[in-house]
Amino acid sequence: MWERNRAAASEAIALLEKITESITHKYRGVVHKKRGEGDSFFLTFESPSDAIHFAADWNTKLQNELWPTVDEVVCRIAIRTGIAESREGDYYGVPINRCARMRSLAGRKQIVICSATCDLVRENLPAGTSLEPGGEIQLRDVEQAERLYLLRIEGVECDAKLLFGGTQQNHNMPPRLTSFVGRESERERIESALRFHRLITLLGPGGSGKTRLSEEIAESFSEEMTDGAWFVPLAECRTQSDIEQAIFRSIRGPLQVSDPDLDSIITALERKHTLLVIDNCEHLVKLASKTVHRLLSDCPRIRILATSRSPLGPMEEKVLPVGPFELPKDSSGLNLDELKQNPAVQLFIERASSKDASLELTDANANSISRICQRLDGIALAIEQAASHAGRLSVEQIADRLDKSFSLLKSAPDSVDPRHETMIATIDWSVELQSDSARKLFFSLANMVGSWPFEGALAIGAVVGMDEESSIEVHGELIDSSLVQRFETLDAGIRYRLLETVREFALSKSPILSSVQQAHLNWCLTIAKRADQELLGPNQASWLRRLEWESGNLKQALEFAFANDADDLVHLTESLKRYWVRSGLYSEGAMWLERALSIGASAEPRLRASMLNALGACRWRLGENDVAEECYRESLAIYEAIGDHPQMGALCTNLAICATDREDFEGAHQLYHRSCEEFEKANDSRGLGSAMMNLGFLCLKTHDNETAIVNLVKAEHYLRDAGHWQDAEYANASIAWIELDNANPKLFIDRMLSAINSAIEMHDSSLLQAIALEAATRAFCSDSENG
Repeated sequence: MWERNRAAASEAIALLEKITESITHKYRGVVHKKRGEGDSFFLTFESPSDAIHFAADWNTKLQNELWPTVDEVVCRIAIRTGIAESREGDYYGVPINRCARMRSLAGRKQIVICSATCDLVRENLPAGTSLEPGGEIQLRDVEQAERLYLLRIEGVECDAKLLFGGTQQNHNMPPRLTSFVGRESERERIESALRFHRLITLLGPGGSGKTRLSEEIAESFSEEMTDGAWFVPLAECRTQSDIEQAIFRSIRGPLQVSDPDLDSIITALERKHTLLVIDNCEHLVKLASKTVHRLLSDCPRIRILATSRSPLGPMEEKVLPVGPFELPKDSSGLNLDELKQNPAVQLFIERASSKDASLELTDANANSISRICQRLDGIALAIEQAASHAGRLSVEQIADRLDKSFSLLKSAPDSVDPRHETMIATIDWSVELQSDSARKLFFSLANMVGSWPFEGALAIGAVVGMDEESSIEVHGELIDSSLVQRFETLDAGIRYRLLETVREFALSKSPILSSVQQAHLNWCLTIAKRADQELLGPNQASWLRRLEWESGNLKQALEFAFANDADDLVHLTESLKRYWVRSGLYSEGAMWLERALSIGASAEPRLRASMLNALGACRWRLGENDVAEECYRESLAIYEAIGDHPQMGALCTNLAICATDREDFEGAHQLYHRSCEEFEKANDSRGLGSAMMNLGFLCLKTHDNETAIVNLVKAEHYLRDAGHWQDAEYANASIAWIELDNANPKLFIDRMLSAINSAIEMHDSSLLQAIALEAATRAFCSDSENG
């Protein structure tokens, strides 16, 4: 009715609800929450007799009602008596579940009653009704058959007999050997979509659990569909004829015609209200799309739930992604109660305990189980395979093995589809379905670490012989086939990645070409050079976040450059110097700067001087003042030979800081004054502001607060004028501490809040560290003075 005339159906359902509520109240019943279909009701009564009288009255009323927009409304009823659990105004338990199964077996206008109800009402039936035995019936998921009855009503025509005929099943879902874990929200979302869309495609990477989820949904829907739900596996199909035979076999049982075609299938389904689950369409996308479109066009009452690693494409299709399970938190944030609720962890424990009955989640093994699920990206099949080793290995050993390689995923769990015997075979199947160009790009993208933006894919595509248009098309194919995952970030826009199991497969199957590695390095170098400039301006916060996303790629590029090209290593490390210092990555920065200096920066004096300066900054922040001062002096000597006044000024400032640390305050004063002179010669406001700020710090250290605040206010002015907000906020924070010492708490709070908020906004960890350290030092001193 909804498909033919939505407005009419809406009016009819509204009237149906009104009639139902009126008659329910007449017989002291309660209308509980709807069960999801939109045109069904769940009712409870104080006695079986009230329920029987309601059913007779209701069915008669519906038959005789003058419906304003439709000819009639046809309903079916099931009545069951039993003990149920009451919770929050609703009922749960075995009687409710079995009553729903009885209803799914009922025919048009039938009232199906369990034997317990019959025994209680046999002597008190409504006038004009009678009971008719329906035979022994096997309800789904119930071990023992039971006897059901029909309530006949004079003057009300209904189906002549029970449609189930004794033991007929209304679905062909294969029996499940394991429990269904997680996916509650996905299941609810998909079931809701199936009520409004006739074609739903579950799209996701191999091993994510699409097939199992579709089976669970279909079995549940089989109770709503008058003609059941039928599972159609396409794994072994290769041709249009194969698809047609698979569908016909599923809906008719053993083939009843020698050569079924699409026309004979349509004849069988054109009047049926049924759900078809068409599983594993990815290797037959075009043929499956053609078949599905024809079925939907010629069979108006069917619905189709498909699973695939690529969209089918018809206009009727609604694609719903089925991704990996949500990952548990990192080990630093583990909470046992939260971990028990994580679906990936639940799946591992469920499957592993079948191999090791004593296994359960404990504080001792929580970290290892969390590592396993994280390492496997929450992919259901991979988790099940890892869990299958629990009888031979401890969870700690499984986690350690997975940290080194995915060799555990090469051995199969028991009795599964050959394509799904191992996670490796599942990925291999997906890759084999791709075009030559897509395979080439797929294996090349394995050089990316973590994730990449779209520009990264274009850079890799160019080196494997693709122009921009081809790269866009082929990259899209890999996304459609679920080999490449697309995701959106709050601070870096759209990015892409390979699941770690998929990436390791690619690396093992096709070693990355040096030309691809060089292209990757060149792309990283372009990003690093741009970032080196952006980190001096107002966009530094967004660029620090961008570089955090690229950290895996940058490390990969550094390693390749270190092994292959000294010049590239020098340029890349020199471009990343500000990133390491701004992000507090002092040890990492020092390591790479020293590597680059050791193998090839001497031929370019300016580069060598810049890197020595950056190395000194890293070593100074690590507390290695003597090493830092040595680096600064060598860098200054190079800049003096070149005659670079701004850099000479910067190095004098750095050396003055080191002198201050040695408590050589007179030497520090001289160096700061020389620094200001060098910056003045170059008309460098930013450098002059930085030098004056540090001179202000020195004045504070020598207890000359009056001179200090004069220098710091000038420094803040110069720095803001130069657009160097980070150092300006350093000066601002320092002025705030002076205001606190001068007993001006309001001025202190205003300035300090400004500095802290700016540091957070600019993603500047070093400024926050400096503020926190000063605060802690002052608190410690205060505590010491107060005893």
